[in-house]
Amino acid sequence: MKHLFIILAAFCPSVIHAITVAPDTTTVKNHQLDEVVVKAEKPQIKASGSTLTVDLPAIVRDKPVSNLLEALPYLPGITRQDDQFILAGAEGITILINGEVQTMPVETLYQLLRSIPVERLKNAEIMYATPAKYHVKGASVNLILKTPSILDGLQGQLQGGYENSHYSSYTAGASALYATGRFTFNLNYNLSANKNWNHEDFISRHTIEGITHNISEQNRRTSRSLKNLLHGGITYKLPRNATLQLVYNTHITGNIHSVNHTTGNLGEFTNKGSNEHPSQFHDISAAYKSDSWEFRLDFTHYNQTSHQQLYDHNLDETTVDAINRQRINRWHLYIDRTRKFGNWEFNYGADYRYANDRSRQGYTIPDRDGFNTKINEHTANIYVGTETRFDCGLSLTASVAGEYYNYDHQHNWNLIPQFGMTYYRTPKSIFQLNFTSDRVYPSYWDVHGGQSYLDNYSIVMGNPTLRPYINYGGQLNYILRQKYVATLFCNYKDGYSVQLPYQKPDELQLIFQTVNFDYNYKIGFNIHAPFSAGNTLNSTFTLQGFLNHVKSRHFHDISFDRKKFITFMSLSNTVRFSDKLPFFLTVDAACLTSSLQGPADMSELWRIDAGLKWTLPRRDAELTLKCDDIFNSWSPTMTIRHLTQDYRMKIHDMSRSFSLTLTWRFNGFKPKDSSIDIDTSRFGTGK
Repeated sequence: MKHLFIILAAFCPSVIHAITVAPDTTTVKNHQLDEVVVKAEKPQIKASGSTLTVDLPAIVRDKPVSNLLEALPYLPGITRQDDQFILAGAEGITILINGEVQTMPVETLYQLLRSIPVERLKNAEIMYATPAKYHVKGASVNLILKTPSILDGLQGQLQGGYENSHYSSYTAGASALYATGRFTFNLNYNLSANKNWNHEDFISRHTIEGITHNISEQNRRTSRSLKNLLHGGITYKLPRNATLQLVYNTHITGNIHSVNHTTGNLGEFTNKGSNEHPSQFHDISAAYKSDSWEFRLDFTHYNQTSHQQLYDHNLDETTVDAINRQRINRWHLYIDRTRKFGNWEFNYGADYRYANDRSRQGYTIPDRDGFNTKINEHTANIYVGTETRFDCGLSLTASVAGEYYNYDHQHNWNLIPQFGMTYYRTPKSIFQLNFTSDRVYPSYWDVHGGQSYLDNYSIVMGNPTLRPYINYGGQLNYILRQKYVATLFCNYKDGYSVQLPYQKPDELQLIFQTVNFDYNYKIGFNIHAPFSAGNTLNSTFTLQGFLNHVKSRHFHDISFDRKKFITFMSLSNTVRFSDKLPFFLTVDAACLTSSLQGPADMSELWRIDAGLKWTLPRRDAELTLKCDDIFNSWSPTMTIRHLTQDYRMKIHDMSRSFSLTLTWRFNGFKPKDSSIDIDTSRFGTGK
């Protein structure tokens, strides 16, 4: 110990000296690291099997979008033309919500989507080849909503809107959602008062027995209606992830009036249309769902009675007085079973639809026969399908269905295969291949063969010989960095049908009738490319090009075989003024080159849209201002100059619309559960 103290005493002065002479760098100079910011971009698109999962809420977050209907065109490959949504590379799409199927006319579905806030949306799925377990043929878009919680309490929103498109229209709506321990209640109501304006001019060089008659007409049409939409649902949670669900939808349209005023060298006419009673659609569905079983029963009732009067000012008398009535009761039952074995999932089931169609057309003037028919429609379907994933990054979905269809005296057996495959090795490159087939059925009213008069020259005629057509489609998608999408596609429609005008060779009459062609095929590509400039500008560029080939050996008494390459381009831009200012400006532009529809040529189209969205800091209210088609340029000219047909129609519809929407939410409004999808809208007497 004595030696230890001597050693310590010898070293202490040096230690003390070292401590006193060494500068304290922590006090002399202060080093501070710069702020570390990690920037990352959330993937917009994921793929598996036949499904593309899109983060649609992130895409539309700053857009002037307040409901699901307005959000749909922002999905990759989706465009809206007139009153329908089109998916690039597919012919027609079905819109699902939460993967559920329920029959509803297109107009009613659009009203419902317009009443559901975009804040309820979790994500969206695009399926080019929809698996048979969804009971959907062809392509579909599945909108998945968030699930409410008991902690959310009563939530809801109120919404009011104004729109002007030559005339003013008004909308008001309310949504509410409440969840308890096992029950979930949701309610949507929407009321809209609409008034529309249409205007067409046409020139018809009609040749009969070598003599050409030059006919010109100008049509001015106004229409108004009052639409009520009610959607309600109750969901009860059972043990083991099972649920019972009851959903009711109704769409009642009253105060329906339309007036078409025609002037031309054949005289002056006024065509009035109205409904004796409100047009009614009611649908109720009950379902049981578990991890392995699903049962669903739907009942749909549709009832419409319309009255038409055609007045000839030259003769000073009514020349047509007719009543059209349609009453349809339809049942839909399906049973599904799902089994899982490791990475494999097998599903199989049966689907049955029955429709009772009671339609009538009667004439007071002129003295001619109408029709009064009762037709039953039966459709039975049995399917089997599978889904799986492999460690190599390959996933696939495949199904095949056998379908029997009986309508009046028509009997058809169909084999409907669906196939989707995705190769996903790294997020940078994803490949997806799809094949689908489906049979498209005509509207109920078309096949009855009735007719309605536009004036004494133009008539809309039904077609009792009209048959369903089969659509085959294939798509190859390449997804780069889960953001950019390039698509090669091909569609072939065997027996394709469409409504077009035709000049009769033996009398001075123009008929509009839906007829079957031999075939129509399209082969082309689509490119979807989003890009941004910092936090200020967010844009999406879309380019689509395809060859359209249509052939008919018996279009009434003529034939045609035509091809044309068509291009569509669009650019969508969103400008964020500042992180501190809750204002977002959207400017969109689109153009479509000249196209064809059977023997008809359609002129090129272009449009520019703009919108402004203002959100309150607490995000419980927002104001949306939009102006679609600012220059009123999205109205085509149709020209037919083929063999004996010489016809030109210019549409002057008011495609420009100005809208203002105010939305207020209370209690942190969140989504509800719902179930609805698009039907082909085969209802209605205006076909």
